[in-house]
Amino acid sequence: MIAGVFVGGGSRRMGGRPKGLLPAPREADGSQTTVIARTIAIVREQCDDVVLVGRADAYASLGVRAIEDDVAARGEGPLAGLAALLDYAGGATVIAIACDMPYVTRAMLSRLASYAPDAAAVAPREDGTWSPLFARYDSSRVAVVAHATLASGARAVHAVLDACDARELPLSREECAALRDWDAPSDMAGEGAS
Repeated sequence: MIAGVFVGGGSRRMGGRPKGLLPAPREADGSQTTVIARTIAIVREQCDDVVLVGRADAYASLGVRAIEDDVAARGEGPLAGLAALLDYAGGATVIAIACDMPYVTRAMLSRLASYAPDAAAVAPREDGTWSPLFARYDSSRVAVVAHATLASGARAVHAVLDACDARELPLSREECAALRDWDAPSDMAGEGAS
């Protein structure tokens, strides 16, 4: 299984500061790292290969391979990144995860990796909306759907999940809350992050 950690985006609401490099909330033992280092550590427990998806210059010091394609470079967003990840996977199963979700747990990720193993895609939904960047995709079945969605002019990643008849990963209310991301400084309130 391959994990693609999505690092693209301009992070405008964070003043251009790469969101993955923000300090993650402290662990129970008091240790602290960056959001992306935490994410990479927990996905490595489930995946043999971890890559960064998108423009990853700010993350070069992590020593993790990055993939980006020409479409993503032209600003087509996370859907283009997903298509590039699925192409890179060459038929393998992938987990797509955003770099700015500091509360995702190992248990949630383990369930995502194993739930409905025969499904083309698996992702949670909240209020009827898919979470496409906390999702598992069978690249052999979903790559063609992602490329067709891009070719149609659509840019919403959730359209891929709809088109491939994805299965919903059941999450508790607390787990749904753990999928919240950090898009603006106000999202980090009370976390002691600077």
